[in-house]
Amino acid sequence: EITNQEYVEQGNWAIRQDIASATESALLDGLDGSTIELLNFDFPDTPIDSQDGMLRLKKPEYANRPLVEVTWYGPAAYCDWISLREGLGRAYDHMTWEVQGGDVYNSTAYRLPTEAEWEYACRAGTNTAFWSGDIVTGSCDEPALAGAAWFCGNAGNSSHNVGTKAANPW
Repeated sequence: EITNQEYVEQGNWAIRQDIASATESALLDGLDGSTIELLNFDFPDTPIDSQDGMLRLKKPEYANRPLVEVTWYGPAAYCDWISLREGLGRAYDHMTWEVQGGDVYNSTAYRLPTEAEWEYACRAGTNTAFWSGDIVTGSCDEPALAGAAWFCGNAGNSSHNVGTKAANPW
């Protein structure tokens, strides 16, 4: 999971590189002529905003919590920022948001996982609904999730610091 602090740091790098910009209400893309919204600051629970054109944590106590209120484009842009910082090129065309060259599996840059890759990694080789077990109740008191995830049954309607639940076997 990408934390708010990590996103602020990478986002500010992107702003300094002139490949993103921060307005009063949003972080905007700046690659390939795109100005698509990456992160919206107007939601009440968003712990990030901008000041003097740079990102900042308006809720520093949320530094180690996962990024929220981000569009799909925000994490895709993040993948390209870290790829560029490491000299890998970019995975995405920022006008179409398709993987460069159209071959998702041969991209040499960081990219978001496909749905199948995400599910495979989350299940960690198990055949159950979650790596920690099967769905039993189908409600907010799901026993298989209690030790493995923050969800409606234990999160108290709030995000929590990353790394505070058991990791899957992988």
